[in-house]
Amino acid sequence: MWFGDSLTVFEHVPAGVCEHCGEEYFRADIQDKLIALTKTPAKKAMNVPVYSFSDPLTVAKAAAKRKKKEELIQDDRENDVPQIATDEELANMLETNLEEWEDEL
Repeated sequence: MWFGDSLTVFEHVPAGVCEHCGEEYFRADIQDKLIALTKTPAKKAMNVPVYSFSDPLTVAKAAAKRKKKEELIQDDRENDVPQIATDEELANMLETNLEEWEDEL
């Protein structure tokens, strides 16, 4: 649970489960007990890794992966590998061809 800017982890907390949606929940008395526990010293602590989504290494890896994918697509085009069109692309091509044929008639 988050308390302000602090993340607190509780173990072995009894929770209910909604019969309709499966979401877990705490009764009010359990929530009160959790809050009371935060006022006492914790029995143990742990280090939790925190990652920034815009971490330079993560961004660089994503860019490299995207570049590699683009290169593979370009290689496929250069090797004249047939591409599979989506239904929408096919519909657009057919519509374009029909308009061209109508213009010719």
